Amino acid sequence: AAAASSVNPKDLEGKRRLFVKNLPYDATEAQITEVFEQHGAISDIRVPTSFGRSKGFAYVEYAKSESLVKAVQAGAQLGGRSLFLDADAGAGPKAGFHYRASAYEQDNVRTGGKGKGKDSKGKGKGKDSKGKGKGKGKGKG
Repeated sequence: AAAASSVNPKDLEGKRRLFVKNLPYDATEAQITEVFEQHGAISDIRVPTSFGRSKGFAYVEYAKSESLVKAVQAGAQLGGRSLFLDADAGAGPKAGFHYRASAYEQDNVRTGGKGKGKDSKGKGKGKDSKGKGKGKGKGKG
């Protein structure tokens, strides 16, 4: 993705979904709407979150592709940051967020546990175990 000034306007033709990067993590949907609605009617905004906060990027879908071209050419700022804008060419509104069953069903990968192999029992000596170490004990003689 490139900064607003270096995006080729021909790459934006016919596209309505704007990909916005470098958002502040505390950016709200309302703030993003405020920044981008001045370029045209917005039909959808999605702000992916993780642990209750923004991931730093969003998708803004305009009703008309001309609005997207205007937005990219004008550039944008939010919370003192310059936002990076590009057209999203994804086929559907949820492009890039598909459920992938294989991510949850891999061999040799268990959810939970402490990650110590199949039986989940480590071989280290715990704090309270009385191991026969090579410490300075009372030896022979």
